Amino acid sequence: KGYLGPLSARIRGLFVEHTRTGNPLVDSVAEHQATRNEMYYQYFHMMCYLMPIGFGALFFNRSNAKIFMIAYTAISGYFSRKMIRLVLILGPSACVVAGIAFELVLNWSVEQLMISDDDQEAESDTKSKKDTGKGPKKGGKGSKVAGEFSFVRDLKKMYAENLLMRKG
Repeated sequence: KGYLGPLSARIRGLFVEHTRTGNPLVDSVAEHQATRNEMYYQYFHMMCYLMPIGFGALFFNRSNAKIFMIAYTAISGYFSRKMIRLVLILGPSACVVAGIAFELVLNWSVEQLMISDDDQEAESDTKSKKDTGKGPKKGGKGSKVAGEFSFVRDLKKMYAENLLMRKG
């Protein structure tokens, strides 16, 4: 009756708990069973730890894209609990949300490297001013800050370029 007709037993099984379809073939298929908790760790492994952090980060500075990811992750998480074959729809949102958490950790790490190097530069500047009575040396071997390696300078440069691209 109507345009859509009655819901099939598989679709009803997504919304009503412990619904048997009446078809022994469908009921016996493992793909139609509810997903066990250990299956998430088996499929997503380390993302299981990053996903809650990234999902929580989506609620700050909300935009249309973040609201879409919140809805997509929540809906796909709900349906993946109901049927093991629907874990596939959680995969893309799990990757995006875990990537957001990884970005937060990576940005924090780079900022810590930059802050510690800036503090070292400030300390060396004040020491050189006290010792010589002049400003810090420019160029040559004396301008290298102790503990600053070339990869840190490269990271600083890439980070500054990335910030400029985001702002501009």
